[in-house]
Amino acid sequence: MAAATLNATQAQVFATTEGNDTEVNQVQVFAAAAEPSDNVDVSQVQMFAIENSNGHQLDVSQVQVFALVRGAVSDPRVRAWTFTLDGHDFYILRLGNEETLVYDLSTEQWYSWGTGSNALWQAYTGINWTGGNRLSAVAGSNVTVGSDANGTIWFLDPDRDRDGGLFPESVPAPFLRRVTGQVLSKGYSSYRVNQVQLLGSIGSLTEPDFNTIRLSYSDDRGHTYVDAGTVTISDEDYEARVDWRSLGSFRQPGRLFRLEDFGALRRVDSLTMTTDMTDAP
Repeated sequence: MAAATLNATQAQVFATTEGNDTEVNQVQVFAAAAEPSDNVDVSQVQMFAIENSNGHQLDVSQVQVFALVRGAVSDPRVRAWTFTLDGHDFYILRLGNEETLVYDLSTEQWYSWGTGSNALWQAYTGINWTGGNRLSAVAGSNVTVGSDANGTIWFLDPDRDRDGGLFPESVPAPFLRRVTGQVLSKGYSSYRVNQVQLLGSIGSLTEPDFNTIRLSYSDDRGHTYVDAGTVTISDEDYEARVDWRSLGSFRQPGRLFRLEDFGALRRVDSLTMTTDMTDAP
């Protein structure tokens, strides 16, 4: 909950008494405010009072006040929009202010797009702007997207590894890329993982600082992950081997593998697991 000052205004007051006058000094105020919230004044109060059988009036003292304030950030609406980029048609679902889901009609896969390491993408809406075609060679595409924070408009460039900020002086920041795959297992057999090898666009770095790939794995359906470590690769080292060894063992229902980087990989072709069990999945 965010801290917000609640006075008696937008509150609803409910009071009951059994025979004595109720005064204003024993008030209990319960408020839930979504961040950010402005101060709530006392003028918009709705007061509901139940008098006792003797008809005594109820003052504001032993009242319990329940107030609920919803700020702009707690917007529960789902917003949908589309655009075409790099030969793919994308369908965007912004789930309030919690997460942005993206469906790629070409691959028929769902993705989560966010800003930095967050699940919410700072782009609020967007479109393929016909008037931006002449700028696409420099901007990267004719897709323009906008922010609901301050109205900033960006062009989407599929070849960049940094997101622009909300202000002209903002330094473009990297964003996390995450790929998850699963190996299923049935029965009571246990499988020892000797090696996991990654194939993809190894050595095609866009920035020398974005040169690490992290692997983690989960044996409890994604509730917790074990860090298997990072591999550092060099630019133009196209023959580099990216693998992790001696990753323990797992049994049913299987193991989840998760790759994370900030620009070291332009493409993931496969993640291959080798094991000493002949009946491994």
